[in-house]
Order: sequence, then structure tokens, then C-alpha cells
Amino acid sequence: MLHLSDQNFIHPETKLYRNNTQFQAFPNHEEVKFNNEQFFAIGKLNVKDIVKDCADDVFLGYPPSEWLAEQEYITYALIDGQWQLDVDDLDEWEFDFEDEQARYDDVKAFHNEHGFIQYHPNDEPDESRKSGLVNIGGQAPTGWNWDAYLWENEEESDALYDASEDEESEESQAILKRAIIMKVGCDIYHYIAHVQCMNYAESSADLIYFYNPQKKRVVMGVDYS
Repeated sequence: MLHLSDQNFIHPETKLYRNNTQFQAFPNHEEVKFNNEQFFAIGKLNVKDIVKDCADDVFLGYPPSEWLAEQEYITYALIDGQWQLDVDDLDEWEFDFEDEQARYDDVKAFHNEHGFIQYHPNDEPDESRKSGLVNIGGQAPTGWNWDAYLWENEEESDALYDASEDEESEESQAILKRAIIMKVGCDIYHYIAHVQCMNYAESSADLIYFYNPQKKRVVMGVDYS
């Protein structure tokens, strides 16, 4: 599933704190079509500078469901003109927006007024305490729970771990510049973004997004470390 590519990533890891031409937080239905019975809308990400030869706007969503903790990864895609989950057992899913809606609404309102987010949206705005909207580019975060059983070649994950422990050597530097990709069947998914849910909703999950331009499909790793 997960592989250390022989190609370097093309966009350095960057944490965004405000909307820009790449990322727009809290998109509405006029800006991106998505199934609002399945997702909180985290953002709309243009991957032009992240995925080679692709300029798609990709929806970054968070489905509030206990099923997330039971899956190795989640998939959703642009289906019939809107982004929606495409998992086989979708009929068994239950979504719980109610417990997380209040915080999401508060953070969204704070962002709409001030242009950034902070962990306590009911406090006075303080830019020195702002939270990241999203991390884009670079290597996917690894060595967590979400990727523990997804590496197809353990030697690659070991090499990545060793490189992160010894960042100074030329060999380590070369490894840490290589892209991490995910293969599902014959399809390659490119790492695009990482979101900390606690910045948006009542969840401790970290969401790690990979994208396949040909299928307009996202594979999302979920971590509860």
C-alpha cells in the first residue's frame, strides 16, 4: 500500500494559517459540491503545485463517524458531481454531527470574522495563538498508528525511520526528500495534505489525505495517536 517513491516531492511541507490561492477553509456548496450528510467541510485544496500535471480542486472533508476508528483508511470521490464516500459498506455507517457541530460552527464563525482559527474560538482573537488550517506538501507524517500496517515493504519504512533519526547525513537528506505514495490496486495516490481535526471539531483524529487525479478519488488515513 504505502511506498517510498523514487521521485522527490515537488512542494515543501507548508503549514497554512490563512486562506490563499491554494487553500480555502470552510467552503460552501457554491464553492465545492459535497454530501453534507456525510462530511464536515474542512477545505478546498488546489493541488497544482503539489501533484505533477494536475490542477484539480480537491475537497478535504471529515466524516464524523465511529467507523473511522475501525478502518485502515477511508475513501471518497467525486461521484455524480459531488464529493461523497464510496466505501462498500456505507449502509452500515452512522454519522454523528450533533456532538461536534457546535465547535465546528464556532470555529467557522471565528474564521469568517477574523481570517484565521484558534483552539478556543470563544476567546478574544489572538494571532499569536492561531492554529494551522492545514499542512500541505512534503512527506506524509509517518511512524504513527495510521501507517503501521500499510507499508508494503518494511525496509522502506525502516529506512524512513532511520533517516528521520539521523537527518544530517546526505543519505538521510535524500530519503527525506522523496515522496510517499499509496497504491490501491494499480492506482497511485499522491500525498497532498494533513489536517488536525481538533482545530475544527470535537475530534482527536489526524486526517492524512492522498489523491488520485485520474479517478478523482481521495484515500484518507485516520490517526488517533
